[in-house]
Amino acid sequence: MGVSIGAVGSWETGRATPQVDSLARTVEVLGLPIEAVIVVPESERYLSDLRALRGLVQPNLAATVGISTSSLASIERGEAPLSDGVAAKLASALAVELDVVERAYERARDRPIGVPG
Repeated sequence: MGVSIGAVGSWETGRATPQVDSLARTVEVLGLPIEAVIVVPESERYLSDLRALRGLVQPNLAATVGISTSSLASIERGEAPLSDGVAAKLASALAVELDVVERAYERARDRPIGVPG
């Protein structure tokens, strides 16, 4: 899996949280879908949830889409505008429909201050 036994132990006890790419490799080795450990109802998913469900960290998704990591982070927080072109690239990279990306982005823009997304 590319992670130490100590790291997994820290995850299990709640002392640490895995990076989503490490988590994705771990559940793959265990033969589980990532949805078994990342449980977010479809109607409540933010862009960051869609990314996590694909097992991607921000730098990887940003590179795939052709934008900077900081731009992706701002879009995920709903602080930067989401262009049609970037939305289409995100939908493709995340293997979801365009309207799923658009709704997730709007949730981030509309979330109350202080709520992560």
